[in-house]
Amino acid sequence: DLVLVVGTRLSDFTTASKTQFQNPKVQFVSINVHAADAVKHGACPLKGDARATLRALGTKLRGWRVSVTWSRAIARARADWEKPWRAMTSPARRSPDGRLYQSEVIRVLNEFCDENCVVVHASGGIPGDIHKLWRGNAPRDYHSEYGYSCMGYEIAGAVGVKLADPRSDVYAFLGDGSYLILNHEIVTAVQEGLKITIVLNDNSAFGCIHNLQRASGGRSFGNEFRKRSSRSGRLDGDYLQIDYAANARSLGATVFSATDVPSLRNALAAARSERGTCLIYVPVSPGSVMQDFSWWDVPPAATSGIPSVRSARAAYENSRKKQRFYY
Repeated sequence: DLVLVVGTRLSDFTTASKTQFQNPKVQFVSINVHAADAVKHGACPLKGDARATLRALGTKLRGWRVSVTWSRAIARARADWEKPWRAMTSPARRSPDGRLYQSEVIRVLNEFCDENCVVVHASGGIPGDIHKLWRGNAPRDYHSEYGYSCMGYEIAGAVGVKLADPRSDVYAFLGDGSYLILNHEIVTAVQEGLKITIVLNDNSAFGCIHNLQRASGGRSFGNEFRKRSSRSGRLDGDYLQIDYAANARSLGATVFSATDVPSLRNALAAARSERGTCLIYVPVSPGSVMQDFSWWDVPPAATSGIPSVRSARAAYENSRKKQRFYY
């Protein structure tokens, strides 16, 4: 097997052999023009321009392959993942509200995309879900801004990707909360005559933060798009009826809607035949079939008089015992 030993200058880059991995885990090689940023996440740092550094790394690694033992371990891991992957992307039962699950939308979009597509995502639950479920067709079909989880990045980022490679079919994949923050970048796409396709998952909430809020022992508050109730004085009234399709259409996009797998496939095909920016509106369930496959290292309060917070803290401490460093 090959182990990369990296310094802060390209001239420090060397390779060394190692006969076996006792505890295999991910080893990051981080490239940055600033040395302090290059060492984050326990990475082996490389200071330099990204394009020049990657070119140098490619030269150093030319002809290298992983060992047969490692290849077999990867094959076993992929086989073990197949059953839960199918259960999440093609659930046996419809959601309680009859809507698609977000994991189903990811599968259908993944099946539709080819090696010429780029899917841009950034915030909420989508990056975590797509990270687990997406099966890449090409090295550049997956574009994630998840370092800062910037809500609103998706449409603007898709515009940038399309400008960088006009031949690509570019998809902005986002939720309704992120859409509300920076939907007007549709105007920029239309203004520049760019063809991007926006796949908008509407769960009527800042769903990811809502889940984290409750998992941390808090009560549901302020993360669903509901009216303020005259009876309770809280934001727990009826859901707001937001016409996202009308909004996108008013900004210049061609709009399609999908409520199930066949209509989503049809909408994707119809959008591909359009010449201008499109939006596909997909109502999705606030629920998920992926609860056992995500955990955030966000500690609840260590001391609290609220029983739900104390329970959440105990669960957090138990989960921390299962952490493995960068596996």
